[in-house]
Amino acid sequence: MLTFPYSPPGARKLEGEVAIGMEIAREYAEDRGHDVKLELVLYVIHGCLHLCGYTDVDDASAAEMRMKNAST
Repeated sequence: MLTFPYSPPGARKLEGEVAIGMEIAREYAEDRGHDVKLELVLYVIHGCLHLCGYTDVDDASAAEMRMKNAST
């Protein structure tokens, strides 16, 4: 999954793109034992969090993103 933010940090309107690899989603869903649709939803949420400014560059920020992802 790749995100391409178009709006500047703090902008009132969020603009950007989230690119998702379907084959990777299928593979991960199979490995994790759940439906590919769930995997895709998780990717979309994760990508939107990135567009909102969240990062996962270290353990603490990755844990914060996982918590946000799980709470939706």
